[in-house]
Amino acid sequence: MGKIIPKDIEVVVGSYGGVGTTFFLDFVAQFKKTNHPQDEDKIKHLGMPPVSFNKNVRFVYIYGDPMEAATSLFGRGMHNYQSKKLQRDQEAVSEPIPLDLSLEDYAKAGVDQFQFRRHFYNWYQDYLIHPTLFIRYEKIWEHKEEIFKFLDLPMSELENFPEKKERRSKLADLSEPVLSGLDTMYGDFVKELNEIGECVLRGEEYAGKRSHTLCSRNVRIAIRREIGEGLNQNFPGIYKKIRDARAGLK
Repeated sequence: MGKIIPKDIEVVVGSYGGVGTTFFLDFVAQFKKTNHPQDEDKIKHLGMPPVSFNKNVRFVYIYGDPMEAATSLFGRGMHNYQSKKLQRDQEAVSEPIPLDLSLEDYAKAGVDQFQFRRHFYNWYQDYLIHPTLFIRYEKIWEHKEEIFKFLDLPMSELENFPEKKERRSKLADLSEPVLSGLDTMYGDFVKELNEIGECVLRGEEYAGKRSHTLCSRNVRIAIRREIGEGLNQNFPGIYKKIRDARAGLK
């Protein structure tokens, strides 16, 4: 589901997780008003880009090899929590990844319960309404100047940008069956990301414009969400009846 964010937010950073989003937000937040680095505002991993009525807002979407992202999330014990986050905005929610499931069993099952590809394309094309820089995690350091210019960050801070840290979880450390299972699950998506490129600006034609935003599908979804959350907070009984009625129609 969509989300309308405060107008004072200048930079929104999103991702499907496991790609260094937090460190990036921590740095940018020193100079710009951003969504919360620890996702306390539930923006960082939204299933579709949120809606802003700040005509100067800039979005950054960080992505990376989904096989490495999955490995990272399992390695940090975040697989259950992250799968819940990535599913929370779907109309039809499937079971989250069990906390006690191993990466080996996940790869063997061959089902992308994170739904990385759906998340990426929701931001990349299906609900794109704001200027968004799509940057591959591993290539951030090679495109620092482009990122700084796009976000209007002080160029004097280029040398203070955090150094690249080596991933703790590496594909080279995985067994052949696990690698094979992950490749079956994510191989096609990996190829698509490689073809897209490592630093791509999209939605620039919407910069400074509101007409497209106002008639877009995700602003309508976001408004319905805002109304629903208001009902749930103030009239939970009525909200539950509406939800039950909608579920009965499906």
